[in-house]
Amino acid sequence: MRPMRINDLLKYRFPSPEEVYFLDGVLFEPLTPDQMLQLASLPYRDDYFLRLAYSVSYRSLRHFIDEDFIELIKKIPHDSSNFTSSVTEIPIRCLTILTNLKSPLYQVREMKWIKGTYLLGCYGMYTIQWEFDYSEELLLMVATRIVQYSLESCNPYKRLFIGLIEPDNRWQLMLVNMSISPFLMQDGGSPVSALVRVYDPTTFVKMVSGELNPNDFPCQELRLITKVAVSLQHFK
Repeated sequence: MRPMRINDLLKYRFPSPEEVYFLDGVLFEPLTPDQMLQLASLPYRDDYFLRLAYSVSYRSLRHFIDEDFIELIKKIPHDSSNFTSSVTEIPIRCLTILTNLKSPLYQVREMKWIKGTYLLGCYGMYTIQWEFDYSEELLLMVATRIVQYSLESCNPYKRLFIGLIEPDNRWQLMLVNMSISPFLMQDGGSPVSALVRVYDPTTFVKMVSGELNPNDFPCQELRLITKVAVSLQHFK
């Protein structure tokens, strides 16, 4: 399939307090390969997806500040008792965002790790909840919109980790690696290309744990090209 090219810009909308909530009661700590494989073999749940994401990325996590989201957290009803300015006094929590990327066919959510007054991460985390079966073309279109959404919201990530959830809770993992050339960054209309790979969760876990050689298990591989309106100078 040729790379999907979407030239129209996405209009990003910052979420309201009614569109965000915390997924509490999840302990984020590195899992063993056997524990990861067990979660990957089960029907989808948010905590399974997030615990796997943490286990494959915890060594690369870094803190960054997003004052807009910190202010948003303060407005979440009944959450002020859990908010603190100290990074060390509370565990990592997961903020789930209902994005404006939705249709009768799908709903996209973004997930952010929060620790105190900092965000914590190394890639953008999203889920796509499919309401019906989807085509490769629709998958690429939604992936393109997520790339635009992530960049328009000024996330500092060039990699995305996306859970693809089918109506019966079967799921796959989609990894997106963006290519952003510093020579093409503009105040608006910056071009971005990305490589998309789709994996079965159990195969992915066996690859990251070293049990399988990625070259021995070719995955579904797709490409996309799009534009974003905001400046991407912060990637320099």
